[in-house]
Amino acid sequence: MLYSPFASLTQEIYGKLHPPADVTNFTMVARIDLANLKWDPVTDLDVINGGTYWIRHTSNTTGVTWAGSSDITKNVPGTLDNYSAPLLSGTYLIKALDSSGNESGVAAKVT
Repeated sequence: MLYSPFASLTQEIYGKLHPPADVTNFTMVARIDLANLKWDPVTDLDVINGGTYWIRHTSNTTGVTWAGSSDITKNVPGTLDNYSAPLLSGTYLIKALDSSGNESGVAAKVT
């Protein structure tokens, strides 16, 4: 018989206490009167299972802040990677929300 040395791993698991990862590669394609928004899906399990994406908009193109924007929706399922919103001039912003309501730290933006 062959034996190998004992192996162990110590890992801190944040789970539902830690905010989800930031959304990346947020893009928009304008189609007549719709903004087709697309992003790379966040891989946090508590976004995929029971989480959502929160999309906001501001007419500003510079000095854009999350607090200075208005909600479009908070209900894009965490399993999706796209959403069609009304086509508006300005900047769209997106954050991931996990199943506990924690939001990602930094909003992704597309102008």
